[in-house]
Amino acid sequence: MKFNKSIIAIGFLAALGMQAQLSSAQSVITLDDFDLEVDTSPSEPAAKSQLESCLLGAADCKSDELKSGASFSLDDVLNLGVIDRSQVKAEPASTSNNSQSNSASVAASAEPLPSVDMEILFDYNSSNIRWDQKERLIDLARTLSSSDFRKFSVLFVGHTDAKGSAEYNKKLSSQRAEAVADFIRVNTAIPPTQIVSSGVGFDRLKDTRDPFSERNRRVQLVLIPLKN
Repeated sequence: MKFNKSIIAIGFLAALGMQAQLSSAQSVITLDDFDLEVDTSPSEPAAKSQLESCLLGAADCKSDELKSGASFSLDDVLNLGVIDRSQVKAEPASTSNNSQSNSASVAASAEPLPSVDMEILFDYNSSNIRWDQKERLIDLARTLSSSDFRKFSVLFVGHTDAKGSAEYNKKLSSQRAEAVADFIRVNTAIPPTQIVSSGVGFDRLKDTRDPFSERNRRVQLVLIPLKN
């Protein structure tokens, strides 16, 4: 798939909330900054990126950075209140009985969903996406534009370290997750209603031995299977 450079550049600038006029010549951004053309031969499909491989096969993911520090099941996602249960592929069990179908529903609802951690950096006390993170976000947009992800809704979950109050960190993590979600809404063909976000603050630390570790400050990507 080839990206329209103009659309990507405009979308990226809008997502970052940059000023229309830049202060110096060194800050001027041209379309050449966005080298997004992907030249693949029809006879030799492009190899999956590490990000795509980890999303589609978590058990085989070799990247310590991308491996999720917290798992989210379908029940967990529905409890966040960011997606309607009528949209998802498997219904969570609402009552307990001994039927085989109910047992299958419980298992499906509790099974971890495909997920990776994205170490997208933000300045202290800020939810504005940093300009030096553009390549990482462009790679994310390119990956999610693959046909492999059309059957999923995309959830971005913000995480923080344990510094500060729970209330403050939950709000900041929500804002950071939404900033990434906004970027993906602008720069992919995924329907906006299939891109959602939430923040959990420091409730699900990646490095529990060091609650203040920067590894805990991340945006997690979770794939939610949609009904056909």
